[in-house]
Amino acid sequence: MTQFENSQMSKISSFNLTDSDSNIVCAKVGFSSNVFCAADDQKRIMLWKIHKKTPKMTLTGSPSDIQCVSFSSDNKQVFAGTDGGTIYGWDLSSTKYSVKLQGHKTTCNFVEVSQEIGDEHLLLTGSGDCSVKIWDLRTGKASQTLRSHTKSVNCAKFSPDSNWVSSGGDDGNTYITDLRTEKVVYCFEEPHQKVTSVLFNPKTYTMTTGCAGRCINYYDLESFQIINTMTFNTSPIKSIEFYNKDEFEMVEWGFFGSDDYIRMVNCERNIQSNIYSVPHDTLCDLKVDYKNELLTCLCTYQSDMVFWGVNLPRIPDEEVDMEVDQVPSKHGYSPDKNMEGRSPASMTPFEELKMSDDFMRKAVVEQNEGERSSKSRHVVPQPKGDSFDKSSISQASGLDRTTFKPNTDSSPADLDFDEFISKPSSEDIEFIEKIQDKHFHFVDTLKQRNQKLQNILSLYNPYKSVNMTLNALGQMNDIGVSNDVCAALFTEGKFVEALSIKQCVNALPHCENLFNGKHENHVVTGAQSIHRILKHIGQEIITIRNTPIGRGVDLEREERVQQCDELLNMFLAIFKGSTIKKRSKYKGNIGRVSKSLYEELYKFLALSDKNGGRGREPELA
Repeated sequence: MTQFENSQMSKISSFNLTDSDSNIVCAKVGFSSNVFCAADDQKRIMLWKIHKKTPKMTLTGSPSDIQCVSFSSDNKQVFAGTDGGTIYGWDLSSTKYSVKLQGHKTTCNFVEVSQEIGDEHLLLTGSGDCSVKIWDLRTGKASQTLRSHTKSVNCAKFSPDSNWVSSGGDDGNTYITDLRTEKVVYCFEEPHQKVTSVLFNPKTYTMTTGCAGRCINYYDLESFQIINTMTFNTSPIKSIEFYNKDEFEMVEWGFFGSDDYIRMVNCERNIQSNIYSVPHDTLCDLKVDYKNELLTCLCTYQSDMVFWGVNLPRIPDEEVDMEVDQVPSKHGYSPDKNMEGRSPASMTPFEELKMSDDFMRKAVVEQNEGERSSKSRHVVPQPKGDSFDKSSISQASGLDRTTFKPNTDSSPADLDFDEFISKPSSEDIEFIEKIQDKHFHFVDTLKQRNQKLQNILSLYNPYKSVNMTLNALGQMNDIGVSNDVCAALFTEGKFVEALSIKQCVNALPHCENLFNGKHENHVVTGAQSIHRILKHIGQEIITIRNTPIGRGVDLEREERVQQCDELLNMFLAIFKGSTIKKRSKYKGNIGRVSKSLYEELYKFLALSDKNGGRGREPELA
């Protein structure tokens, strides 16, 4: 059995409703982890800063009891699902709702917002009427309605590229639906197990689900096989968060929260590392705060709310196979006897449908396929023998299937090849072997370069998977691939126009690394890429830094200003560096693009009042 640490979380902040007659119904932490909202049984939604005791604001207007809440991806809106099935949305610059979505016939159980660039207007809801709806906030209408479930839908999530939706319900089924075709791609069945939570892995073709039967299922979305099933002595799994400690590494560890414990589990290899007791009665939300390196959870009890946290644990070096733990449940749950002797899960394929070829591309290229094959991932068995259908071949009775029987010795008779071909000398053999070694090495290098480039370019879309592309580019650490990608995306195409400020912060180091390179092609590509990013984002940086604070609530303004300052300092470091000044004096393409970049940086920094040399032209030889 795995030796894991049983730890108590520390209290970060505690909150209490002003009127003791009210009780908390649901609560949700914002995407920035510094704000949360909670709804009470008086149809109100209160908004708190994590370190403030009093609510920032109170949102009212819902005529029905509120069942679930959620933030928009930019934390500027709050959405609530009600007992009557209507979804309301509030703009945080006002205390009145500005969005009203009607379509569900009964209780709305959850509200999820797409976090992908360009898809922030998509809202995902599920209801007791057995339907899942995808709403377009621009039109205020449901763009799609999914009716695969036969009982109440408890949870659903968008895939990392927002092309697929995974939904789980009381019928024990987890459906994977392609939103582009509105067809079910696959269904994972877990009989007599209500699915309470689902989550796609952000970096691999995998997905995990939590069930009311206290089990966790981990699925492979390439082969549609179940990889692992883990069962615990705990209350139902309510919240799941993958642990992406290193943004360039594969994500296999996850945190699974219930009203009893939060567990750190390696889903791929059946390993449990840490377990944390949930101090309060009800777990409402679970978040991994990478900025402050904390695992946080929001818990409630009647009118009280407590925000708990613990330092992010170290991923263990040694891996031991996990057995079902014997930690007793605070709520009196025990392993279901029906689980004994039963296979982890059964799956029902929709054979009339084929997996979409252009589903999420891998964000991380496997450097060693052997390492991957050694894991516990199940692979769909491939048929042996011929690839064609033999049943379509007719065969006459009494005849062999093949009429041609090859001769075991087909060489010409009585022919001595030594008379025609002279034996090479030892020097010739050595020379030929060297050439062959270099040739194979060169061909292998070209294949690897091409494969890396194709994987990265297949990920990139002007409005989707930008972060995955930049992460994959950073992990490869191949300046040649960086040059090809930056040339295709920034200098030759229009993809730079889709970059946000945060993504520019992630992209700029790759461009600067090229500019500081030794090859002319790399230097020119780096300079042109920096120039394009500066042209795209420069005016926006100046506008954000000079815009005064308004009267409305803008929870993300400080973060945006911080990102602008970070980007500004990057441009300033390039401008003051010795590389650009030295290369501006070169002749040819390097000198031309370096001088042009230097002049544009000067103008931008002068306007932003970050450069002390305002009003003085750059001196270039």
